[in-house]
Amino acid sequence: LKARKSLIEAKIFLKLGQVFKEVGLKAKATAKADEGLELVEEVVRIGIKAGIDRGLVEEAFNVKWELLLVQDKLNEAISVCHNLIRLFPNSSLADHALLRIGIARMAAKDLDERKEASSIFQSLLRLPNSAVKAEAQYRLAEIAAEDALAQWEKNKSRAARPNMSAALRAYKACADGYPESPFAAEALDKISSYYIQVKDYRRAIELMEQVFQDYPDAAFLDSMLFKWAVASYRLSDYST
Repeated sequence: LKARKSLIEAKIFLKLGQVFKEVGLKAKATAKADEGLELVEEVVRIGIKAGIDRGLVEEAFNVKWELLLVQDKLNEAISVCHNLIRLFPNSSLADHALLRIGIARMAAKDLDERKEASSIFQSLLRLPNSAVKAEAQYRLAEIAAEDALAQWEKNKSRAARPNMSAALRAYKACADGYPESPFAAEALDKISSYYIQVKDYRRAIELMEQVFQDYPDAAFLDSMLFKWAVASYRLSDYST
């Protein structure tokens, strides 16, 4: 009962911290997060020592890393995720938390943080059971595409367009490895859009043909059909 009460109070401090952070009151957000962390640490301590309900302990870890994110303590939040995985290897909460942290670091301008994001996504792919592998692979492809574009912007005179080969391979790995995921559709859309952008209409049409063969009932076929029409028009193939 004490653990449940402390967890409820910690969640209240988490909400307050998130609200203060959203409106730019960082000092107040940090203070509320500190109060929440004191409570949630107690829940974790009680949970491990007294062997209380596992779900309650997992929830405490979840609140803890959310509180750390309010304070922008990404490294500590990642450490909490790893501790949860070590205690409960089959937990479904840790991989979702790691994914969120990876996405946050992916948005950073700092190169080291973006490398850390890639490492997080790759670690998710190595987990034996995870529901977020498809998104992790998709995010790796996004990073590769963004990095290729940034590299090209620095050296525009050396190439007519960015080298997207690594990104295209990563998008293809997402579509091939997780065909039932909605990220498969997103990945295929990225590939087809790239082919049309660089005017490689033949390859775009080949991709469409393969997509309609492999995903005959997919919800995204209307978008693919439109791109197929665009590519055919550019090739003056009006029969298709």
